[in-house]
Amino acid sequence: MPSGTPTDKDVLIAIYCATDGDNWESGKKTNWLTDMPLGTWEGVTADDNGTSSDNSDDIVTGLEITRGYLHGQLPPELGNLTNLTQLNISTNRFTRIGRYLTGPIPPEIGNLTNLTQLNLGSNQLSGPIPPELGNLTNLTQLNIITNQLSGPIPPELGKLINVEGMTLSNNQLTGSIPPQLGDLASVEYLYLDNNRLTGSIPAELELASNLSILWLNNNQLTGEIPPELGSLRFVQLYLNNNRLTGPIPPELANPSANLFTILNLSNNQLTGSIPAKLAGITSLMELDLSYNQLDEGIPDLSALTSMQYLYLDNNKLTGGIPNLSALTLLLHLYLNNNKLTGGIPDLSALTALERLYLNNNQLT
Repeated sequence: MPSGTPTDKDVLIAIYCATDGDNWESGKKTNWLTDMPLGTWEGVTADDNGTSSDNSDDIVTGLEITRGYLHGQLPPELGNLTNLTQLNISTNRFTRIGRYLTGPIPPEIGNLTNLTQLNLGSNQLSGPIPPELGNLTNLTQLNIITNQLSGPIPPELGKLINVEGMTLSNNQLTGSIPPQLGDLASVEYLYLDNNRLTGSIPAELELASNLSILWLNNNQLTGEIPPELGSLRFVQLYLNNNRLTGPIPPELANPSANLFTILNLSNNQLTGSIPAKLAGITSLMELDLSYNQLDEGIPDLSALTSMQYLYLDNNKLTGGIPNLSALTLLLHLYLNNNKLTGGIPDLSALTALERLYLNNNQLT
């Protein structure tokens, strides 16, 4: 590469060489390394500024290389594509043939302050998430799902005030969830599931007032569910497969959350009763409270007429089975492995029912 500041063409060549471009999937390298305008190189969006007869001064604004059989590491020169608005180098993980994108996320990507979309998902990247990503304040989408990233979530990600979607799922991230993520004023969905996160759920997430989809499942989170989360207008809330304790906050039944469809708190260590207010979330289609230590009776659920999947099994619930005849869309009903008593009510109105489990109770 020539000395001095590299051109955008120089950077593309560096990416090609660092990721074994000669062996990319053939359709992904059309026109690469030629003197054709950079905008004709496969996956490249570029502007021709007209100052040279070749492509050496073309300005790259977008780069997308997906399923391209890239092999190697992203070079630090990537941080010199300062006019990039979209960067998508994802799904380059082909272990069957021994080709995958590895190594760290270059901290130099933090120089790409014009980026609005960054997708490095489904590779085999490792190491920490660079705190420099917090410099990308124009980002609306951040996706680094399904890699081997480790270490904590940088608090600096809370600076991404324009991000609408943040997906960090399926990595090996550790440490606690930074309370600074509550500063994500525009975030609508936040996926932190399938990591190794510990500590409590920060109550500061309530400050992310546009948050409607929150997946924290399959971590090692402890403590109680913050009642402050009830101020959010959830559509989906997954907290299952953690080590959460204490009661289910009745505040989760936010009356303004009229699109709340999925609430999954299963496989925790929750105690106390099922809040009667949950029965007021009439939009719920799936309620999974299974595998906890909930006790007392099942509240009146007759208002949950959109319910399709109801899992209350493997708790310590007592009393009788309430009238469920209004839940005519119900497909799955799991009440097994509790301490329910009394008779089995008439379920003939549940004509859509496919799975019914009432075993291991004290029913007569």
